Amino acid sequence: MINYYKPRRLDNAEFLRKTNGILDSCYFTNAGPNVAELERRIAAALGVEHCIAVCNATIGLQLVLKALDLSGEVITTPFSFVATSHAILWQGLTPVFCDIAPETLTLSTVEVEKLITPRTSAILGVHVFGSLCDVKRLQQIADAHHIRLIYDAAHCFMTRYKDTYVGNFGDAEVFSFHATKIFHTFEGGAIVTNNTELSKKIRLMKNFGFQGIDTVNYIGINAKMNELSAAYGVALLPYMNETIERLRYLQRQYRMRLNGVNGLRFFEKDSSIEANDQYLAVFIDKSQYGISRDKLWAYLWSNGIESRRYFHPGLHMCQPYRTTMPGLKDRLPNTGKITSEVLCLPCYFDLRDDQMELICELIRNAPQNIETIDDLFNDLITSDDVDNQMQNIAAVLRNEYNEK
Repeated sequence: MINYYKPRRLDNAEFLRKTNGILDSCYFTNAGPNVAELERRIAAALGVEHCIAVCNATIGLQLVLKALDLSGEVITTPFSFVATSHAILWQGLTPVFCDIAPETLTLSTVEVEKLITPRTSAILGVHVFGSLCDVKRLQQIADAHHIRLIYDAAHCFMTRYKDTYVGNFGDAEVFSFHATKIFHTFEGGAIVTNNTELSKKIRLMKNFGFQGIDTVNYIGINAKMNELSAAYGVALLPYMNETIERLRYLQRQYRMRLNGVNGLRFFEKDSSIEANDQYLAVFIDKSQYGISRDKLWAYLWSNGIESRRYFHPGLHMCQPYRTTMPGLKDRLPNTGKITSEVLCLPCYFDLRDDQMELICELIRNAPQNIETIDDLFNDLITSDDVDNQMQNIAAVLRNEYNEK
């Protein structure tokens, strides 16, 4: 298999040196020196005043929502990972799904304004594939209606808009440091903000609400990052520029090799954005390409190439939202179209050039094998049990590979 993503491996020496120090000190958690160093370095790199490391980005979103004392409704996007809307529900809030702008794949500011009611307390935008929300317009809307503005920035660590790094927008932004991200701490995340009072509150809340040894001032939770995770992040952070340069090279090569493929279009970001280039997203137009995005996806998997239909089928079509919010399918046309066409291809530091060429060759040649692909995957794609069937295909491929 060519994985969709692999975390970058480091020279182990630096991390193991830090690991030995952690083991020798017996200081494993509770805001240890590695967590403090990671927070300082991230804040300095992004030019933000405060960085709070947490155990994962989902908990980070929940902490921000809780710390802002929100109630009622939060306007958000259906074009995201389920953690975004789940975090809203976990806090007893109601997610209100807003359609996306097809050019940016982020919240349509026109539609956001239509959805604001007296029950709206916040907007939770999501930066997607290195493409930013319209941060200027969303801030104007939030200010005009006296509501909060939060960003899920899981895709945008070390991404800049003009001269400003992501992390400096809204009331707070939340990064994911999961192993599938360009920068990771095995599991983890960070909340960044320029609001000093908010940062103080979140720091207390991530440790059960304790202020001091025995005094509890807030309803908190255990959201702390451990020292081993932070140590890996400290060791990885200096490699970010080198990693991003490799990803930019891969992006250029993909574009060169797939240029001119009829019915395939690359996702284009605004020229004012300098992204980390982790995400290589293309759109498949069946009428021109000859086969659907889903059949191309299945065809690549059957040839040992992992790809992702991010974010299929859209949060509004997942449970429990599909049942509790009926009718959204017809009210979110841009999201519906994009989720049926977009495909993310492997793009990571250790992806070899020959592997990338194989991926491109399969994509270039797929339209010439329409009948074969239709025969192979017609039943699969029309089934309601696609995920399980894809797992079965992957298992068969692994068995065949092992036998060879």
